[in-house]
Amino acid sequence: MSKTDNLFYDVWPGLKAELPSEEHELIIAGDVSGTNTALSVYTVNSELDLIKQIYWAKANTKTIDGNFNIALDDFLELVDLQKDDISRMVLGVAGPVKDEGSRVQLTNGPQVYELQANSFGIETALINDFAANGFAIAAAGEKKIDLDFIQLKHLDGKYYEPEPHGQIGIFGPGTGCGVGALKYSSANVYEPFESEMGHIRLAADKKLINWLKKQPDLKGKIGDHPHIESIMSGPGIQRLFNYFRGWNRNKETRDFDRLVKMNDGPNFVASYAKLNDNSISKKAMDYFWTQYGLALYDVAAVTKSTGGLWIAGGVIRNNIEKVRNQPEIIDEHIEKLLMEGIDRAGTQNHLISKMPVYAITDGYLGIKGAMAAAAIPKYNKQLKFYK
Repeated sequence: MSKTDNLFYDVWPGLKAELPSEEHELIIAGDVSGTNTALSVYTVNSELDLIKQIYWAKANTKTIDGNFNIALDDFLELVDLQKDDISRMVLGVAGPVKDEGSRVQLTNGPQVYELQANSFGIETALINDFAANGFAIAAAGEKKIDLDFIQLKHLDGKYYEPEPHGQIGIFGPGTGCGVGALKYSSANVYEPFESEMGHIRLAADKKLINWLKKQPDLKGKIGDHPHIESIMSGPGIQRLFNYFRGWNRNKETRDFDRLVKMNDGPNFVASYAKLNDNSISKKAMDYFWTQYGLALYDVAAVTKSTGGLWIAGGVIRNNIEKVRNQPEIIDEHIEKLLMEGIDRAGTQNHLISKMPVYAITDGYLGIKGAMAAAAIPKYNKQLKFYK
């Protein structure tokens, strides 16, 4: 057994699945973030009318200890496949892609480490995680894959339709804060492009700015001014709670401190805010969602998202539904705070307030995007593969 034995704690189906009898190829899709690393094997037939997930496994990124090659070997051993069985692999990674896709640095993990596309013994393409999200959105628009999402309602009570082939913006606070976009090209296909817009300067009151600049966990990461990821992320929610708590000490703050040690601080704040109107968590989350809406306006303006503004990431996925896994029951308070930012924030609201806005609730977004990029020829032709 490899030294990462039992690395993957969430495995489906757990036993080797029966491969289809028709001509097929096997591909690996991966979603590598600062929190979790998920890998999945898909079988694809030559007509692309069968794209079937046959294996799935997830690991805590921290346990990989900076060595993805060992994790890959562990996964292949787990599912009883050899590298020669795999036609190609696409990994969506939370970090900037460099040198024509040959390497990518994971920036929000427990440690900074680099993936090299030519080091795995499988024909591999590395893409930014928001490029993967873009491929998933594009493939869902073409009915190539299923994707779970909710359309949000504008302040005028209306839902708007996307402009055909219009540009698409993607915004997604999670472990970090990712931003991406899709542009319809002359080749008649959507092409994603990544950005580092999550690191633009934060526009907030001076008191909060000065407070953030003094935080030990941001030291050396923000230069002379905090960026929007400083608060638009899971760690950012914890920072906002600490900012609003001041010197308060009560059961809420004690529970928060305990759950931070268990890496569950953001979920505590978000959940507590929904149940307790007169709480520190409520103040922190209302401020968070208000800033979130303003950031969405900025993304919509920069990307001119007439084809749709898509909200991704764990924060929206875990909170937009008033009752988890019941998409028909939206948290209207969160929806209102988001749409106030989009519809009222600036001089272009005559355009932006008519853009359709979608919240993605699909927990497999990154995997599905990497799969689409690996399986669908007009997408993988946009990538550079290495072996």
